[in-house]
Amino acid sequence: MPDAGFFARVLAEAEGTPEEEVYVGDYPDKDSVPAKRAGLRTAHIQRGSWRSYGRTCQAWLDHTDWRIDRLTELPILLRACPPGGVDAPWAKATR
Repeated sequence: MPDAGFFARVLAEAEGTPEEEVYVGDYPDKDSVPAKRAGLRTAHIQRGSWRSYGRTCQAWLDHTDWRIDRLTELPILLRACPPGGVDAPWAKATR
């Protein structure tokens, strides 16, 4: 699992607050869980061997704001849920 220093570096490079950033990952223990603990918003990209696991793993459900199938879905979600706005946990991008 990445340590807190990793996410501090991510935020320093992004030059934003945790609420303004979204960390995208496909593996719960290495992506969503530690990113959420660092205060970032998180998106689970459903692909590979973790695609179906992410739908049932309670730890992942508790630490993920959105689930997406493609990175191109993120702009839709981010417009609908701006930083400081009302997030829609487990929202699904629509076209």
